[in-house]
Amino acid sequence: MLLAILRRAALGLLVPLGGAQAGEVKEVTYQQWPALEMTNGETQVTIAPALGGRIIQYTFRGHEFLYWNPALAGQVLSAEAEDIGTWTWQNYGGDKLWPAPQGWSGAGEWPGPDKMIEDQVPFEAQVVSASGPEVRVDLLGPRMRNWSGLQFSRSLVLRDASARLDIVSTIRNVSAQPQTWSVWAVTQIAAGDAHGRARTDLRVVAPLNPASVFPRGFEILYGQANHPSFTIDRAQGLFVATFTDRVGKAGLDSSGGWAALIDEGAGLALIQRFVHNPAASYPDRTSFTVWLNAPGSFIAGGEEFTLADEPAQTPRYVEMELLSPLVRLLPGQSYSCATSWEALAGGLPEVLQLCRAEGR
Repeated sequence: MLLAILRRAALGLLVPLGGAQAGEVKEVTYQQWPALEMTNGETQVTIAPALGGRIIQYTFRGHEFLYWNPALAGQVLSAEAEDIGTWTWQNYGGDKLWPAPQGWSGAGEWPGPDKMIEDQVPFEAQVVSASGPEVRVDLLGPRMRNWSGLQFSRSLVLRDASARLDIVSTIRNVSAQPQTWSVWAVTQIAAGDAHGRARTDLRVVAPLNPASVFPRGFEILYGQANHPSFTIDRAQGLFVATFTDRVGKAGLDSSGGWAALIDEGAGLALIQRFVHNPAASYPDRTSFTVWLNAPGSFIAGGEEFTLADEPAQTPRYVEMELLSPLVRLLPGQSYSCATSWEALAGGLPEVLQLCRAEGR
């Protein structure tokens, strides 16, 4: 049903008028940010259009999975296109889209996040379906000249009696030149307790590729070469990242089409599904990467960075990062990829049972 939409231009927010049934989309305030909440009772998906169209929270049975930055609560920091040279990245948290590959060696790499893209600018949100057995919100980024030359958009669908959130992410080349990029979805999972101290009962797992290009089945991208957080469960054929409160990043050419966060303390898991194309090229040859935001040092762009052992300076979170194949787009062309999230009660056995039943 097509609903009347009230546009709040300053927030990039379009809100429906009308009632709601079992599933609904409603206007809320989340941590002082204007937001839209998709809910079906058991699951809530909170979207902040003004914050680069991100999913700022995903809640299942009252448990909030995503990290959000309390230092920026209620703030909307933006910059105009001409300010790109002086803009500084601020991390709101949640889940957002970036272009990949990230790098500093040439024009085909994005030297971010200190370059302004849709991560920082308001999106427009259109509530396509505000109530009923299926609710849907579409998010559209601006057609401004971003560093990447891309316009980002997303379509989010939540159904009744399901924790599954279906996501279609799209990049459109709005520049005058051909562009080659990957869709990079970055989800920040809270890994600190109420006092900001590290939790060490979190694991991220993903199936290994039997024909991996990496000798160990994965590659450490940042951090110490023998990083203890990144291991292999050979019996299950899994890559495992355990939060051990030290910074690092690893990637793998996972071919299984899923990855999962196992929150042992909460007794819950969050599965992210994606499509892997074995014939395609991927950024850094990886379809899935994990970043551990914690104290320690790493090298990026030829420089050494050190994250302090202080919760206010180094918030603890884990990034689950899904990457699409690299695609070449002529001016005006677009590319879409489908992913999904789904929370469930239990741990690794329940995740494996569900994903293997799906043939993943």
